[in-house]
Amino acid sequence: MRTILAAAVTCTALAGCGMDDVKNYFDPNGQTVYGKESGLPVNCRALIADATDAWKAGRTSPEMALQSIYDHCGRNGTTWGIGK
Repeated sequence: MRTILAAAVTCTALAGCGMDDVKNYFDPNGQTVYGKESGLPVNCRALIADATDAWKAGRTSPEMALQSIYDHCGRNGTTWGIGK
């Protein structure tokens, strides 16, 4: 009975949210996010977009773009968007 009640409450709560809200709640990299004051990438999706855009525009080398992605979004990266 408790399981059914919990499932009903969860479905009701999620029904009020759009699927994009639910997706972004569970995926901190679901969309690009930039700092309000700094304008710098806050999550990996934004950092990867900026790194590839800079490479395509010729502002950076492929090695520098990949190093930035590795440093910030690699195994020990600091830009995973967790803990916002």
